[in-house]
Amino acid sequence: MKAKMLFALTVAAGLTAACSEGTQGTASASTQSVANFYRGKTIQLIVGSAAGAGYDAYGRTLARFMGKHIPGNPTIVVQNMPAASSLQAVRYLRSAAPKDGTALLLFNRTLINLAVTDPASVGVKFKDFTWIGSMTSDVGVCYVSSASGITDAHQLRGKGITFGETSKNGGTYQYSAIARNLFGAKQVMGYSTNAQVWLAMDSNEVDGNCTGWTSIRIQRRQWIDEKKINPLFQYSTRKRPDLQDVPTIYDFDLTDDQRRAIEFLTTADALTRPIIAAKEIPAERAAALREAFMQTMTDPDFVKYAEQINMDINPLGWQDAEKFVDVISSASPETVALARKITE
Repeated sequence: MKAKMLFALTVAAGLTAACSEGTQGTASASTQSVANFYRGKTIQLIVGSAAGAGYDAYGRTLARFMGKHIPGNPTIVVQNMPAASSLQAVRYLRSAAPKDGTALLLFNRTLINLAVTDPASVGVKFKDFTWIGSMTSDVGVCYVSSASGITDAHQLRGKGITFGETSKNGGTYQYSAIARNLFGAKQVMGYSTNAQVWLAMDSNEVDGNCTGWTSIRIQRRQWIDEKKINPLFQYSTRKRPDLQDVPTIYDFDLTDDQRRAIEFLTTADALTRPIIAAKEIPAERAAALREAFMQTMTDPDFVKYAEQINMDINPLGWQDAEKFVDVISSASPETVALARKITE
């Protein structure tokens, strides 16, 4: 009996080793194939926002380091395509961009929700792309200038306080739309970028804004250090470590329906800097890009550089990114209807 068992274990071990060798051989061949393809090539990293914006900063940082982690070490160059708050860039990736793995897109995550609340205007499904991952998650924060004298969200009502905005497709529109519905803030539309909104705040043209807190930390750090803004609330179930004195939106009196709608509208914050590619990319190249992306997120040089410019990095792999997209896409009709009403 012992001899038979020993023989069986020996055979099993041999099969395991053979399978392992076969897998390694296949993986090695696949890696070499990917390296042969990318060697000497240029990958176009399309950023669906203007140069100088938060998405652009993340895109250029990624482009600076990711190429060395892709087999063949291709060069990565950034191309800004800001029209329609990334929607033009998304449509370009779907229809006109190369489908061979030489085009990536960093886009406005709000479009993931808009594809559900207004599918006719977006015209794409975000399940129909190759997901690479997301560079970070963020927390949306609504804030006003200290000069406004407003220190509490309840003070917004009846004061005619204005929040600057770009467009309904903008990455922060849903935040200020919620502030308008719950607290009576007024939205002033038409700014081309968040940077223009901030200039409008500097000149007292508008009183406030809602945006991802990382954008403020990177691009308007002096506002925080010099206490030139008063954060009123944050769109999160948990407070950021550096915003412990600022209530979350869920600390206010909300109905269950309102809570579900707000959760739906802010779920994509987990994908604050999302990276996708065309669905048609060959599987081995998609796998190489996904692996290179995650390797970049822990690259010591990348991490050091991100810390130097106050850039939050909290990466999400492609599988988790797809799960969040599934959650958004499967929201109930009632929740989608209320979210649509809030953001009208």
